[in-house]
Amino acid sequence: MPRCSSCEADAPVTDIKTVGALCGRCLIGVVERRIKKDVRLSHPFKKGERVRVIDDGSTKAGVMLALLGSCLGGLPIKREDRKAAISSIEPKDFEGFSKLLLPLSADDLAKDFLRWLFGKDQPDTKAIPFLACLLDSEVEAYAKAKGISSSPTTPSPLRRDILDFESRYPGLIHGLLKASRGFRQPADAGRGPR
Repeated sequence: MPRCSSCEADAPVTDIKTVGALCGRCLIGVVERRIKKDVRLSHPFKKGERVRVIDDGSTKAGVMLALLGSCLGGLPIKREDRKAAISSIEPKDFEGFSKLLLPLSADDLAKDFLRWLFGKDQPDTKAIPFLACLLDSEVEAYAKAKGISSSPTTPSPLRRDILDFESRYPGLIHGLLKASRGFRQPADAGRGPR
């Protein structure tokens, strides 16, 4: 049986390029540390802030809810969960809330950025993609390690192309994510990248 590269335990490991061969316990720790750091640096919460969390029933939403509980459970925020499809989000969903958290990963943001570059859609710049520091493969591995039910998804043609390029050019998705940050800031709404 392969060994965990972090704790060297003889346990089933998940081998993901970005984190290496880790057992479930170590993978959970790595993902939770990355989320805490991303939230602290990118989306600081204030005491008493009203936050709406969108749950679309996906594996990503389950992981986001689990991470909110384990990583941010002690925050003094007023959280309201709402079951809704991400595509049905409207400006009225922001009323009375300072933040809207969506279960979007780095892969989703890279896809949105490419769609925007090729003139397809303008991405929503007001909502916060909570899983932006994680790839889909990391989200799925975390879900498996935590026992969160997951449903198989069929990737879109653009997503398959992105995964193909990522396999040939490791780090591509994170590069696209960095490039997309310029137009995802609320202050830059509608202006696109600089």
